[in-house]
Amino acid sequence: MNFSFRKRHYPELEEPFLDGLLKESRIEPIVNEEKFNRDILRLNRVGIVKRSFVYWSPAIVGASVASMALLALLQMLTSSSNMKPIRILNGDAAQRIERPSVPLPEGPQTPLIR
Repeated sequence: MNFSFRKRHYPELEEPFLDGLLKESRIEPIVNEEKFNRDILRLNRVGIVKRSFVYWSPAIVGASVASMALLALLQMLTSSSNMKPIRILNGDAAQRIERPSVPLPEGPQTPLIR
């Protein structure tokens, strides 16, 4: 409560103070015109390159994937169709093993609906 009584606002003193601060404190950067023009043109060129890269990058990626697939296809077509014989460790050919059939329980016969 005590602080709010001590704090007083004096707009008649504040405005001339702020006006005095702002009148003579202008910010004028020193800019070399030739460098400024070069920088602006460079930013424009960089923007053009970025936009073209974003536009063409899906086509470039697609073309590279298609070329890899084409090379793989050509390699498969030109390779020999005769495979080398596979050597088995013990020298015997693989044999098919007959598995015992599991008897299924017989349930009620359901008629076929046609």
